[in-house]
Amino acid sequence: MNMTYSFDVFDTCLCRLCGDPRMMLDVLSWKVVDLMPLAEGDKEHLREQFVALRADAHGDLRTVYSHVAQYYPLPLSVDGMVDLEMATEREMLVPIKATLQLVEQCRSKGNVIFISDMYLPATFIRERLEAFGFMQEGDHLFVSDEVGALKRDGTLFQLIHRQLGIDYRHWHHYGDSRQSDFVSPRRLGIHAHRLAYGFLPIEERWRRYPATQFQFANLLAGVSRAMRLQSDAPDDMRNFVCDLAAPVMVAWTCRVMADATKRGIRKLYFFARDCHSEYHIARSLQPLFPNVEPHYLFVSGSSLYNDSPLRFDYLQQEGVADKEGGVAIVDSGSTGRGLQTVNEILVSHGYPKATSYLLWYGNAYLSRLEPKYSVTAELEEFYTDDMAQPEIHKVTGVRKFIELIFPMNFHSRTVGYERRNDGRVRPVFDNTQNEDDITLNDFRAVKRQSDQLLVQYAEAFSLVQLHRYAYETLHQAALPAFGRFLLHPERPYVDWLHRFRYNGKPYVARLWRGKGCWQRGSLAYSLPKALWRRIDSLSGSRSIRRLRKLIRLIRQKE
Repeated sequence: MNMTYSFDVFDTCLCRLCGDPRMMLDVLSWKVVDLMPLAEGDKEHLREQFVALRADAHGDLRTVYSHVAQYYPLPLSVDGMVDLEMATEREMLVPIKATLQLVEQCRSKGNVIFISDMYLPATFIRERLEAFGFMQEGDHLFVSDEVGALKRDGTLFQLIHRQLGIDYRHWHHYGDSRQSDFVSPRRLGIHAHRLAYGFLPIEERWRRYPATQFQFANLLAGVSRAMRLQSDAPDDMRNFVCDLAAPVMVAWTCRVMADATKRGIRKLYFFARDCHSEYHIARSLQPLFPNVEPHYLFVSGSSLYNDSPLRFDYLQQEGVADKEGGVAIVDSGSTGRGLQTVNEILVSHGYPKATSYLLWYGNAYLSRLEPKYSVTAELEEFYTDDMAQPEIHKVTGVRKFIELIFPMNFHSRTVGYERRNDGRVRPVFDNTQNEDDITLNDFRAVKRQSDQLLVQYAEAFSLVQLHRYAYETLHQAALPAFGRFLLHPERPYVDWLHRFRYNGKPYVARLWRGKGCWQRGSLAYSLPKALWRRIDSLSGSRSIRRLRKLIRLIRQKE
């Protein structure tokens, strides 16, 4: 007997980068005001006015914009505005890979139908489904607004039953809505299955942010969820990268490039190896900051903290030594000494200092930067003070976690320089593995997947216009979430870290298999969610603090 398989479209096959459909109007509003000859300070008010008017208008898009045009100075004709909104909708949609795989399996066993309760035209929905490989020739698409029936009350399923002659008993339906995709079809005898791709804990907290804390945290939650769902990477990796690594790294890189643009910086040099991923992120963001050119610089403590004249020759060759200035250097997860040393070398040869940017991943260090370090003061204060969780540096293993897992890279440490026969200076690498290195099976494959996901995240970040709010994204959402994770890790994000080993020891490990480097992470990885939450909630109590103190005293005596 030939079976029929039907799929809801939105949040089952396709999801929006902006998360909540209402947030799409915020994304659209920036495109609208950018088409107007306005000063930056005047855009926010007109943007909010457009969102309010567009949200209150109803009907087809031509009717909507005919109404909005009566009260708002639209930069385009009604037809032009319709095209702009459709183009924005198109940009917001990404495929859910798990559903795509399921559709392919179902197609081998029967007929496939797509069903949508959506105001968008069927031609648009069909185009997107075909573009992402969901819909093929011979598949059917039913859109509620065009056929005059709804999934919620079952009339759309009944209409399909009559038109296609499908036996309810041989029909399977998949969707995310409990009422429309599960309760309603089951009443008719259809085999209903819920495909609910929810938000992970960090994303849920962002969705609940009050507007006074960060108005567009909902957008960030949408980007993280959409990037997870469209990725081919393993679940444990994409959970960690999309909710923890990417928000921090992309928002910070975007913030640096925006600041560099304001300062008239032409060349931005990212230090190897800690900024390898940020360099790739910067390249993907360059269309937003066309006057800033990202470069990758092979430097390290070993290559800089010696008296070789080739140090300066390499900096001069790469363009860091520039009499006209307009140069900035970038490092992350370190003390800033490398930035200081580069500038000392430049000054000693009569060249101006480079503007310096340093990212500290929270207060993971015991002391602040010394004033002599030539780090941009604004960014130094910004990245060291705003996490408001100074106890992070007390968490065992956090420093190595921050320094070694985030900046994964392919190449070894730069230990010096040599001059080739053609006169050019090239870096010399240390081919021996450092005892402090993080090791990981299939490292190169993991690194490629991670970088690909970070670059895709950066592109989505700019599509939803969050690059305009990189400062708020970093301060109010990304760094606080990362800081909370270090202190109160959650299982969906810890799972990936069991792959890593540090000095031959698991970074996180099952309690009954051996001790991991990061104790809290190992607890979260080992215990059931409810039990871990209970223990975690008690971790700040006086009795737990006393127990910890006793354990420390015992260890010291050992």
